[in-house]
Amino acid sequence: MTSIAEVTRANGRPAKVTHLVCSHSRADHAGASSTFGKDVVRIGHAECRRLLLREPR
Repeated sequence: MTSIAEVTRANGRPAKVTHLVCSHSRADHAGASSTFGKDVVRIGHAECRRLLLREPR
């Protein structure tokens, strides 16, 4: 069971991730956000987005 599933189950909530907050642009934090899919709402500062888009893929 994933950590997300453990926490949400303990609180009686579904385990589906619907929103993702990008607090900063470091690749080790934001790089794997694609694993949540394209329908997840991503929230972050405009500067964070600009820096992430600058990074090579």
